[in-house]
Amino acid sequence: MVSKMNMLVLMAFLAATIQCCGAQAPATSPTRSPVTYTVGDGVGWNVLVNTTQAYERWAANKTFMVGDILVFNFANRTQDVAEVTKSAFDSCNTTSTISVHTDPPVRITLSSPGEHYYTSTYSNHCSQGQKLAINVTSSSAATPSPSPAATPSSPAPATTPPPSSPSPATPPSSTATPPSTSTSPPPPSTPSPASSTTPPPAGNSAASLSVTGLFSGILSIALVLLY
Repeated sequence: MVSKMNMLVLMAFLAATIQCCGAQAPATSPTRSPVTYTVGDGVGWNVLVNTTQAYERWAANKTFMVGDILVFNFANRTQDVAEVTKSAFDSCNTTSTISVHTDPPVRITLSSPGEHYYTSTYSNHCSQGQKLAINVTSSSAATPSPSPAATPSSPAPATTPPPSSPSPATPPSSTATPPSTSTSPPPPSTPSPASSTTPPPAGNSAASLSVTGLFSGILSIALVLLY
């Protein structure tokens, strides 16, 4: 009987430990590997006939993130790739650029979030639609969730101060006025405000189900051994 009781206590301890560890397991967000985009796909980086919005339409359905790569394909000495500011992009002013790349294929790794603007410094190429504007978002690399907040301890019960002692009776005056027997009422107690408690964040649902099933199995084995 003693051995069965010891086994029951040991299994209960193991089940509680597994349940605690499973509830505190941090969740992770999904990851996304860097993507390489070929600008313009098959048409490459060129001045296209009868359109000035080809690269705008090409970028419209794509999501660009930090770490992604842009590839500009063009024939050598026929084009270049210049990164410019928004004002220079809008006005097609290529006299002042952030950077210029001349040797194809040009590979540009997106290293910072925000808006990025590209065009060509060749005469009239920008005004004829050879320009690309994209918005780069932060990387989607996995980020650990914040640690679960510790459950605050229960607030201490409010204490009521003892009533004050009654005032001593006033001695009789020379005019034989009867002594005063009134006493000062005790001051009202002020209850301390109840502290608000923040429930801990819910754990991973899949881990909770797994732990619950394991706990039930251990408890069943323990009952069989006990009886």
